[in-house]
Amino acid sequence: MTETAARPPFDPELATFLTAMEARGPFTLTTEMLPQMRRLEVSEDELDARLLARGLERLTFSVPGYLGAPIDLAVVQRIGRTGTTACFYTMHGGGMMFGHHLGNLESYDDWLLTHDVVLVSVDYRLAPEHPDPYPVEDCYAGLLWTVAHADELGVDPARVVLVGQSAGGGLAAGTALLARDRQGPEILAQILVSPMLDDTDSTVSTHQIDGVGVADRSLTRFGWTAYLGDRRGGEDVWSTQPQRGRRTSRACRRPISTARAPRCSATRRWRTRAVSGRPGSRPSSTSGPGASTASRAWCRRRH
Repeated sequence: MTETAARPPFDPELATFLTAMEARGPFTLTTEMLPQMRRLEVSEDELDARLLARGLERLTFSVPGYLGAPIDLAVVQRIGRTGTTACFYTMHGGGMMFGHHLGNLESYDDWLLTHDVVLVSVDYRLAPEHPDPYPVEDCYAGLLWTVAHADELGVDPARVVLVGQSAGGGLAAGTALLARDRQGPEILAQILVSPMLDDTDSTVSTHQIDGVGVADRSLTRFGWTAYLGDRRGGEDVWSTQPQRGRRTSRACRRPISTARAPRCSATRRWRTRAVSGRPGSRPSSTSGPGASTASRAWCRRRH
């Protein structure tokens, strides 16, 4: 590629934040930083206290992951909920390398409290210690357990929605492909927020934000290399990278994505997403909360 189209501007309200970021210099991720970035910001006791204050409770189940190794599933629901409801099966972000399945749970309050869903968050194993296919296979194994225990969890197996942001969005789409190709659980929908889908890093939008924002092209390439190794950008990765998967339109009946840019990744939502990975990261801005409008409206129609 010899010429790159001009990058669309960021929202003006983010100028102060971006200026402060630029003053700090470029962010370079190293493997030595990963242990700290994988930690939960608060203790689990504090997390549970916060959930309780919002009328929510958490249960933890240890279930068989890929090749039978145990993984955890966190089940969050409204206290006193009864009956059968939809299941939102979530995969956290973090470039395939970091993040925590108990992080950012407050962003799901609308679904939990307004729509009374059951949230299941999977603690999939992380690269580079556990490269492909461990993360996506862990996610699929957790999905199988969830559907098999639908009665116990009080969820409707016909109303399972896969939810993921950034790396979690890519894993959600990959999980949907595995479910389709293995004749597994039928997925009602996918909610993919700025999903990390394309390991080639060769599209126009990839080059437009090279060196721009938090998770730029170098960071996503670092993540893809940790996840795929020498296979990054190759041909034998279709089930892990859904953007290159075969016949992805049949992965579920009602797909929904809140990603806009041609090359969807952790930073490919040009306006807010190149600054932060999730709408709540800049609560004072209007563009961050606005990024969730589509998924909330869809939930209201389906409720």
